[in-house]
Parts: sequence; structure tokens; C-alpha cells
Amino acid sequence: MVAIILAGGFGTRLKNKIKDIPKPMISINGKPFLDYVFNQLIRNDITTVIVSIYYKGEIIVQRYGRSYKGLKIIYSIDNAPLGTGGAVREAIKKVNDNNVFIINGDTFFDINMNELMENHRAKNNDITLSLKRMKNFDRYGYVKTTYEGEIKSFEEKKYQSIGKIDGGIYVIKKGLFEHKKSNMFFLLTDYIKAHLIEQKIGSITFDSPFIDIGIPEDLEKAGELLKNY
Repeated sequence: MVAIILAGGFGTRLKNKIKDIPKPMISINGKPFLDYVFNQLIRNDITTVIVSIYYKGEIIVQRYGRSYKGLKIIYSIDNAPLGTGGAVREAIKKVNDNNVFIINGDTFFDINMNELMENHRAKNNDITLSLKRMKNFDRYGYVKTTYEGEIKSFEEKKYQSIGKIDGGIYVIKKGLFEHKKSNMFFLLTDYIKAHLIEQKIGSITFDSPFIDIGIPEDLEKAGELLKNY
């Protein structure tokens, strides 16, 4: 199986925490955050990862080269900011599989990725999201689904006593963005929101450990959560 990691962002919200490195290279417990993501891929039988890079991407290339603990690494190098959707559009050209995992490079969500892929294939979804169940939160927008997991809507940030948030790991069909122009800027979440009716977009909800290091408050918690990984 193949995964694409989106690792080209600037880390704007973390500008006081990191300088001159890509956000996924921030050190957590003495090693880059990307190590944790790569280790998760290996545990879930991923054999090849395509790392989408832009800002300071050469630092990632220098650190990892072409492999990590037997995991084959390919780089998709953007020449301009393309947004998460545009970056996937370019990186997926390097994929031969019909379905591919997409992973945000600033989130860690310890899900069963095989289960997510099996659900995606069984339901013949165009996109399948991993969702995280949370309680008493207001820092994230939340996702409404049907009982079967079909995505109904994405709601704006507001306090929720219980709800589901986007966990940052997806499976998509390879040909999903073929109609989009090459090097076109767009966001993956915007694409999903705009195609809830005409495309089949499902989800699985997990209660697995989750952290989003793109948010300063969670970055401070990352060391404790990831110490056993």
C-alpha cells in the first residue's frame, strides 16, 4: 500500500516555536515528528510513501534520503504553494495503486489504516475519512455523518459536548483529481465540502490517540502522548 504525506506547509501558527525547518521536522522527544508518522506507516503495512514537500523540503530529503527502516520514500517537490489538494494532485501522479492514503504531515492519529482501506474498498467510496470522537471541545470544526458513516456536513468551530473531528488521514481514489489543472491551488477539505452530494464520501470513527502539532497548545502535549511511540 502507498501513502502520501503532506509536508510542505509553512507552520505559520508555530512561527514562535520553529524556525527554518518544515513543520513535520519539529523535534518531539529528541526526534523529528515525521519519524513517528513513518513508524506508524510501517506498523500498518505501508511499503511506499510519497512525501509532498515545498517549504525547506531539502531538510527532509537530507534527513531521510530514499528509505527509512525499509520504507521506500519518493519525493513530490512543489514549485509553489499548491494547498493540500493541489499538492495531492501532483504527488498522486507517482502512485500506481488505485487507492492511496493521504496523511497530514502535522497530525498523528494511531488508527488501524488497514481497516480504513478495507472500508473504503468495500463501500467503493471516492474518499474515506478517519474521524476522531472527542468530548467538550471548541478548537476544531466538527463533522456530521449518517449512521453508516457517510459524510453529511462540516460544521464551524463551536463548543461541542461530544462530536467527531477530521483526524487527518484519508483514502482517496487515484483518479479523483484528474479533472483539476496541474499545479492548481486548492484545499482538500474545500474539495470534500463541495462534492458531498455527487461523490461517495464515507468515514470511520476511531477512538485512537490523536495529536495535531499544527496547534501550539497540542504541540506542548505531543511529547507526553508520543513518548510510547
